[in-house]
Amino acid sequence: MGEYPQEPILVVGPLCIDHTAKGIQLGGAVSYAASVIHSMGYKARILTIGNSNIDLGLLKKHELHIIPDPKILTFEIDNSKEERKLKLLQKPTKKITLDDLPKSWRNNNTLIVAPLIENDIDLLPFLEFSDNTKNISLLTQGLQRREQNKMIYSRINHFNSLISFFTDSFSIFRSEQEASFWSESQVEKTLATGARIITTLGKQGALIHKSNTITKIQPVLTDSELDTTGAGDIFATAFTLSLKYGERQAGNLAAAYATSSIEQIGPMPLPSQKIIRKRVLDEPRSFDHNHQGD
Repeated sequence: MGEYPQEPILVVGPLCIDHTAKGIQLGGAVSYAASVIHSMGYKARILTIGNSNIDLGLLKKHELHIIPDPKILTFEIDNSKEERKLKLLQKPTKKITLDDLPKSWRNNNTLIVAPLIENDIDLLPFLEFSDNTKNISLLTQGLQRREQNKMIYSRINHFNSLISFFTDSFSIFRSEQEASFWSESQVEKTLATGARIITTLGKQGALIHKSNTITKIQPVLTDSELDTTGAGDIFATAFTLSLKYGERQAGNLAAAYATSSIEQIGPMPLPSQKIIRKRVLDEPRSFDHNHQGD
């Protein structure tokens, strides 16, 4: 990918409150994205839904447009076992739509779309309007969560509608758990559009799929893990804003950002990019596998 200005950066997704064993804290992909963007020295436009009865933290460092809603998306998160469990406690009464986007925010070089639950964003109009956006990232977690007694993961929702918008400007992010619900056909069709698929693997790093190539990103290790919530959102944002350095370097920097995030609780201020760069591993290996990781 060639050099281009990252700004203006538009981030779309709901605000969230997380109930965890460590207390109640601000959550949601937009909150974690805000911490990365601030660390990198940028200012974002953040379109979200919620209310002003919460501490907005680092979101206040950016341009912020909040769609008012009496109910804020709220989760109960249980990280006590190996498999993270998520329970939906409350959801907004409205969804985020393209009509909610301020007219002065219509031209952007970077777009990060981060749904958290099914139908919290009217997604397709955002993808359609982003034709001239040079760098688009779609986090699939909200497209694969289903509401039952607890949130469960399933196949990616509305795949056939989504894929018609995918181009080589797209990065599609999914966790290892989410990836298990993708069919081989869906992966192949996505890669055929020129889009890349990034699969985060927690302590095992990440895989970047592009065309017939898979690049393995090694994790940045730590002995100070406090909270893994939001690490995938941190990785996705850092990767998106670092693509001008190439996929390999972007993945490595994203891994360092993700590790820095789990050494603290919640979407707190992150070290500067200069400091985080010192944690980046040199020359992670890449290899070809016909869409198969190891």
